Amino acid sequence: MLVTSRSRLLDLEVGWRLNLGPLEHRDAVALLASTAGEQRVQAAPDASDRIAAACEELPLAIRIVGARLAGHPGMALPHLAERLEDEERRLEELAVGAMSVRRSILDSYEALDPEARAALRALGTAGRPITGMTASDVLGVPSAQADRVVERLVQYNLLTPIDEERYAMSDLLRLVAREQD
Repeated sequence: MLVTSRSRLLDLEVGWRLNLGPLEHRDAVALLASTAGEQRVQAAPDASDRIAAACEELPLAIRIVGARLAGHPGMALPHLAERLEDEERRLEELAVGAMSVRRSILDSYEALDPEARAALRALGTAGRPITGMTASDVLGVPSAQADRVVERLVQYNLLTPIDEERYAMSDLLRLVAREQD
């Protein structure tokens, strides 16, 4: 049986776990090509690379961009890449039909308790990478309390451990977190 979830199902007894993250860059470009059209992507390799990077190699974001391109055969990839690289427009560009990166992130955000929501909003303005000390300072709480909040954000896949002391927050998540103020 295969079980998927937005959050890490730590209390589920399983033989093994697989945490899915962003695609490898070449796989992200291949997914873009499979949805937007091979020839189109091959004709604009630099723009395709920029689009994949602006989408943070996330399958949902790539699928959305591919669907938009497939629906607009005249849309130039360099033009879309430019629009995606503009942080003020990025989340608006990453929506088509019922698919939306913003909505997907908000679903995870809304599942959080109020303390974790406040922490995510605050950490969305913090520098990179996020450390326990950064979290403690930004949140204005003792380090033990900050560590517990950070652990909850990791459990919901909203922070990604880099090593034992540092965590990463995706730029797309930062954009959504900043909107919640």
